[in-house]
Amino acid sequence: MYDKISAGLGDLMISANRNADSILTEAREESERLRRQTDDECDQKVRECDAAVTKIRNETDEEAAYIRERLSSAANDLLKTVSSDLHVNLENCVREIETGIADMQYEIKTLLQKIEGRRSEMNERIDYYQSCVSDGIKTKLDSMDEKYGINHEVGGDA
Repeated sequence: MYDKISAGLGDLMISANRNADSILTEAREESERLRRQTDDECDQKVRECDAAVTKIRNETDEEAAYIRERLSSAANDLLKTVSSDLHVNLENCVREIETGIADMQYEIKTLLQKIEGRRSEMNERIDYYQSCVSDGIKTKLDSMDEKYGINHEVGGDA
């Protein structure tokens, strides 16, 4: 009879461990997927920002080279006008970059909130299954104790 009970408990423990391992594996896989997704999105935003900065730098360099090549006394007045426009354009570009960076920060914050939500959800699911397994084992043990007339007293005496 003891062997039957032990075998039943062993099967129950093995099943509980498999379920817990499966839940942990799923949680790890989901966490890794979200991390990769976040990394990919962050990398994409960095590439976009780098491309915008490179484009602005190239445009600015080209414009400066053009002005230097044709610099003359008559172009000096024109240079003042172009310089003013360039400052305005650069300020606009800087504002656009700052807006882009703020948008990226918001998107990253949103992704992190999603990750945190999934983490909380997975923790709740793990806690639920842990509770179910513990309650199931206790119920099974109590049922077997009752079936076989085993009485456990408080204080550890059987």
